[in-house]
Amino acid sequence: MKNNFHATGIVLGRHGFLIAGPSGSGKSWLARMLLQDARRNRLFSALISDDQVLLEACGETLIAHRPETIRDLMEIRFSGIVQINSVASAVMDAVLLPVALKDTTERLPDPDETMVFFSSVKMPVLRVCPALQPDIATLHHLMHSRKTGHQ
Repeated sequence: MKNNFHATGIVLGRHGFLIAGPSGSGKSWLARMLLQDARRNRLFSALISDDQVLLEACGETLIAHRPETIRDLMEIRFSGIVQINSVASAVMDAVLLPVALKDTTERLPDPDETMVFFSSVKMPVLRVCPALQPDIATLHHLMHSRKTGHQ
């Protein structure tokens, strides 16, 4: 069973990321910034879908699928919709939560923060600030820190 979820899905290298957050939180902006950085660094990168993804649980694995109605489309807020190549689906490795500099979010969030999908799939959460222009190296470091327990 696939459930529609308000998020943007991307693939960077060998990792899938679900960018979640409310409207206007910077999901599309963060996705575009990370996709461009991956391309600059000659890593595979692709959009799955922007603003909504169809999520499916396969055991303890979360898979994001693009809705065909928004295939290859991404919104640039205040500018319009642009075309960008996308892939049909990918396994997700982590959830990215955009935070604003002005947010009252903890400066040092819980390093073991997770988000649960379908009551059985637990995904690590990485909080990132689009205004600080995070890149592939930052995500790699955050993912590695989560696995080793070192910040």
